[in-house]
Amino acid sequence: MPNNAFKASITSLLMNIIRRFKVLLASRNLFHNWLSAGIRYYLINRGLVNGDIDVKFKCNNNNYILSRWIYSLIVNAYYDGLFKTLCNGELIGKFYSVIDLLFIRMVSSY
Repeated sequence: MPNNAFKASITSLLMNIIRRFKVLLASRNLFHNWLSAGIRYYLINRGLVNGDIDVKFKCNNNNYILSRWIYSLIVNAYYDGLFKTLCNGELIGKFYSVIDLLFIRMVSSY
């Protein structure tokens, strides 16, 4: 019979996998190419491919090239309810000003 530490680690692992899957599904509301962007993020994060993630936002059909860090930040913040939508470079909702500045800087550089 497994000890409590093993049970806790298995539970933590399963919770992490479930959260990642829910975050991926939530990205459907942000991007047209949510599945391919999610797969590309996973491959980049695991070191299997190099490069950035090309996403196409639903609200304005613009393509942006995001680093894996920015992609993860946007998708996780959306899943956590920190903002409702992302249109024309504007974040609608309660969001941290540091991330606002990072996103505005990233969008203006492309």
